[in-house]
Amino acid sequence: VERRWGKRGVINASLVQEKFEEQLTLVPTRNGGVALGNVPEAERWGYNVTWTIPLSALLTGLELEGNYRWRDSELVDPITNQARPFSGWNGKNFNTNISYEIPKKKLRMGAWYWRGNNNREYRPNQTFQWGTNDSWGAWIEPKAYKNLSLEFGVEDPLGTTFNRLRTDFTPDRRSVVVRQTQYRERSKDGTWYLLVKGTF
Repeated sequence: VERRWGKRGVINASLVQEKFEEQLTLVPTRNGGVALGNVPEAERWGYNVTWTIPLSALLTGLELEGNYRWRDSELVDPITNQARPFSGWNGKNFNTNISYEIPKKKLRMGAWYWRGNNNREYRPNQTFQWGTNDSWGAWIEPKAYKNLSLEFGVEDPLGTTFNRLRTDFTPDRRSVVVRQTQYRERSKDGTWYLLVKGTF
């Protein structure tokens, strides 16, 4: 479903529901190992909303863009015979960007924000779960000379962290016996950059 207005305004909403036969995943083998194989049926679904909203009524040249996505899924796990999501297909993502342009001064600027969370991965004797992450930045782009412009920007100036929880089971996920859990956190410093753009 899409709704447009004016030259730039648009809001788009979409739904997805998919059913699969012989979905690929890790399955147990007769010799006690695992290999890439098929499960008979699987399903995934979700929705997505995107928008471009001119804010010229507040300030000429101001515009807001963004996207929100939610998705989930289900298959019968060949290890546990219980329903679970696909690996890597669940959770939410949100991003938005606000920009401001002054054509007479040949100047553009903006800021953005992103948030995503909760993807999981399933292995025969392990699960991995990633936590919620946030990221943001800002930029300014003056036109320097003829077809040449410079973009000054920053991404996560205070730094950011990524975390993951790993759970190991004995002998595999059919058991409720947890052999160990491991929490990992990685840090990333902020980034400041200068980008030269032009047509040559």
